[in-house]
Amino acid sequence: MKRGGQYICAATSTGTVQLLNTKTFAVMKAWKAHMGWVHDMDANSSFLLTCGWSPRQQFGNMLDPLAKVFDLKTLMPLPPVSFQAGAAFVRMHPRMLTTAIIASQSGQLQQVDIMNSSMVTVRQVNLVDSYLLNLDIAPSGEALALADSGCTIQLWGSPARLSFTSYSNTTEFPDQPPTDRPSIGWKGDE
Repeated sequence: MKRGGQYICAATSTGTVQLLNTKTFAVMKAWKAHMGWVHDMDANSSFLLTCGWSPRQQFGNMLDPLAKVFDLKTLMPLPPVSFQAGAAFVRMHPRMLTTAIIASQSGQLQQVDIMNSSMVTVRQVNLVDSYLLNLDIAPSGEALALADSGCTIQLWGSPARLSFTSYSNTTEFPDQPPTDRPSIGWKGDE
């Protein structure tokens, strides 16, 4: 489930996404996003993107090579975003409202403007004997965290501009105890 605009977006195991009213929880719209199940989705105030599975003859279920896009203002599907590596994860950029980051399990990342799909930046995550398990983006949009099956979390971002929240406060730490400690002896050690 994700909050998208004025709706709660809920994915089902049958590949359908339901848009629920936030007050009554009534289904306002249902949309068949994938033939299999929805693997990941993300939403902002205007768009909902999904990645999912579909059955393939003789291969079983495979990740779709398309990330599906739904306009939450007009309640209509938009042209999908092509992602030949198999779209497994998707995150909407918190500041650039039409920009999405799509990732495959093999670590291919694609940053794309969903309103102009020719604007694409492709990167590859260095995965050693593992596969991508999850990805998330900081609310500031300045950091990207990638978790893999080798129990590694990679943090991507510019060291000079890295921040996790838009309005963060400095962390207050307690005063350090003095380093010159008196020696303590036990009674009876005389």
